Amino acid sequence: MIISLSEVCMTPGEVKSLECPLELENLKFNGNSYKITNKPPMHLNITALSKTSVSIKGNADYTINIPCSRCLEDVACEVNCDIDLEYDLNGSYDEEMAYIEGNSLNTDSLIAEELMLNLPDKVLCMEDCAGLCPVCGKNLNRSKCDCDTFVPDPRMAAIQDIFKNFKEV
Repeated sequence: MIISLSEVCMTPGEVKSLECPLELENLKFNGNSYKITNKPPMHLNITALSKTSVSIKGNADYTINIPCSRCLEDVACEVNCDIDLEYDLNGSYDEEMAYIEGNSLNTDSLIAEELMLNLPDKVLCMEDCAGLCPVCGKNLNRSKCDCDTFVPDPRMAAIQDIFKNFKEV
């Protein structure tokens, strides 16, 4: 949804309340695409602070499917999108504000940027997730595998070399 901020600024002190539906199906972040499963419309309040500046406030909770950090199964994560910003229409264009195009606000870009900032660092499907087998790749939460996953302690490598040198044939 595109909102003209210059129209809002016509009457300082005026508050424009809008229900902004999220049209994005997937959130693209760090080369990954995450499915947005719950997309309630965001209620935005845009207040004209003066003839050239606006305050934008809004809040909504979205559900995004993010893969578990250990077993890669999708986990439904609640992500809060809380918007509170001010914008001066006469200010210089800030490249970091990709959601502002001229004097228009792209609500999908604004919500997507806020969601990216609030994504969790690590997602686990359950606290004791066993992850994937490093040998065969089987999900160890579903069933165990018979792979040999023994990894020798690298601190013992020097002692193992001594034993190999003095081993009797």
